[in-house]
Amino acid sequence: MGLVLITRRPWLPLHVTGGGNTIHILFIGKSYTYVNNLPGLLIELSAHESKPVDAEMVAGGGARLADHWAQGKALAAIQRSRWDYVVLQEQSELGVSFVQNSINPTTFHQSVRLFNTEIQKVGAKTLLYLTWSRQDAPQNQSLLTKAYMDIARELHILVAPVGPAWQKTVSVYPSTPLYQDDGSHPDSIGSYLAACVFYATIYQKSPEGLPARISNTLVDDDGNPQSGDVKLNPADAHALQQIAWQVVSAQ
Repeated sequence: MGLVLITRRPWLPLHVTGGGNTIHILFIGKSYTYVNNLPGLLIELSAHESKPVDAEMVAGGGARLADHWAQGKALAAIQRSRWDYVVLQEQSELGVSFVQNSINPTTFHQSVRLFNTEIQKVGAKTLLYLTWSRQDAPQNQSLLTKAYMDIARELHILVAPVGPAWQKTVSVYPSTPLYQDDGSHPDSIGSYLAACVFYATIYQKSPEGLPARISNTLVDDDGNPQSGDVKLNPADAHALQQIAWQVVSAQ
């Protein structure tokens, strides 16, 4: 799947489903959610659970939460179904520029407040998808983490600390290919790590021992298959699973 496909589809609602007695999750975000079909990876990782995940995704390349709010499709998705969690992912640099080691998260925080109010109305829990810094600007991770954690503490909502898990992985296993060549979007291994963090956050247990190889194809609204296959050896998968649990359990 090329990045051009993402950027040409600014509002792409997608459905991926599990089965049986499930945990229902709505993902709202951008290409960090869509690329490699993160919801589909989480579904596969949870398949052995007594309550596996099913999911719907409303995602657009470069979309801010403010854009999703103004456009209305994400809110309609929240209101039309019964969710257990609604995941919110802000644009990767919060829609503003990082300047001199500072950032203004005001618009991001206001968007989370607006969405959280509506999420609470349908009886769901808000779950923030704390993303990673660009590969050439690792110093920005602390700014992203603070922006997400500040609003999480204010509203008493959950956080999936994907960015900190990436940060730890880069520190411990620097040769792990988390990024695509653009230094921003996730390689399938980066999305796998993200899915492990979501699994650990939702189920509150370690993902250690979960599958290392996943066939994960999503069909978009135009009927085009989008692959998010993961092909890790068990040792490498175990290392990522351990990091995911270490970061989540440390919150």
